[in-house]
Amino acid sequence: MARLLGIDLGTTKIAAIVIDSTTGRTVASAASPNESRLPAGEGLSEWDAERAIDLALGVGAEAFHDLYGQMPAAGLTPRKRLIGVGSGIRRNPVLAEILSATFGVPLVTPVHTEEAAYGAALLAAVGTGALPGPAEAGRLIIYN
Repeated sequence: MARLLGIDLGTTKIAAIVIDSTTGRTVASAASPNESRLPAGEGLSEWDAERAIDLALGVGAEAFHDLYGQMPAAGLTPRKRLIGVGSGIRRNPVLAEILSATFGVPLVTPVHTEEAAYGAALLAAVGTGALPGPAEAGRLIIYN
């Protein structure tokens, strides 16, 4: 089951929703006032794009945090760290900082940058018997 995140960057509020891709059911949501409007006369744009992006990232992080809050009901224990993968998180230190602050745990990324290919190789090693199982494969991943 995949989770999909949608973010609405509106003129009065920024909202995020996480839905289950199989059922279409909302599993988490968050909203915050859009406080990125600039006072008149500060430039050609009436919106501070950097502030709007910061707000959108924060609201998205809140939606994921709401989903994270559902873990105990599913019998899962709280995490001690977040693992971020892909260039979206690797190249966006602001997002990494927002996620870490929202969840209250450090965010780490793998040292190798081709996470999907690396993961495929680890799963192939498990599938062929070169590694005994996913836990052993996971121990081979080195994080920054």
